[in-house]
Amino acid sequence: AVDDVFPAADSGVVNSWTLVIEAQGAGFTDCNSNGVDDDCDVSSGTTPDCNGNGTPDSCDIAAGAPDCDGDGTPDGCQLAAGSASDCNSNGTLDSCDLAAGTALDCNGNSTPDSCDIASGSSVDANGNGTPDECEVILFIRGDGNTDSVVDISDVVFILTYLFQGGLDSTCSDTID
Repeated sequence: AVDDVFPAADSGVVNSWTLVIEAQGAGFTDCNSNGVDDDCDVSSGTTPDCNGNGTPDSCDIAAGAPDCDGDGTPDGCQLAAGSASDCNSNGTLDSCDLAAGTALDCNGNSTPDSCDIASGSSVDANGNGTPDECEVILFIRGDGNTDSVVDISDVVFILTYLFQGGLDSTCSDTID
């Protein structure tokens, strides 16, 4: 049995969706084949239209709008609403970049490493594209303060340790 979705338009007699379409006349659009005109679907709130184009989101997606996470909301709407991010501006949600393996997240913060480095939330002292906190470095000789960079602060650290009883390095091989 088919519910009569337009009782005023068809005198309560509906035997098929074809009759509903015929009863509504020209301009009836039902892109998701649920028997309800898209305008009615959207205006009643039964079908989301996040971008306000008058077309249900499911139809936008079926027509090619990206929905890389498969949640039924076009990616562009998620970005516009701030419910998802695209920190590298490549047109793909960060979560999808990570899931597809096109971006790495070595520190597990759900942000691509390249974005962590670009934003300054992670340091990449050697410029290899991997946040320093993710690199396994046993030690760097001469890096007394173990900050992964050999500079004047290491000289001060080592001299303070040797001649003023300063803190020992977390890795004694760095100061020999």
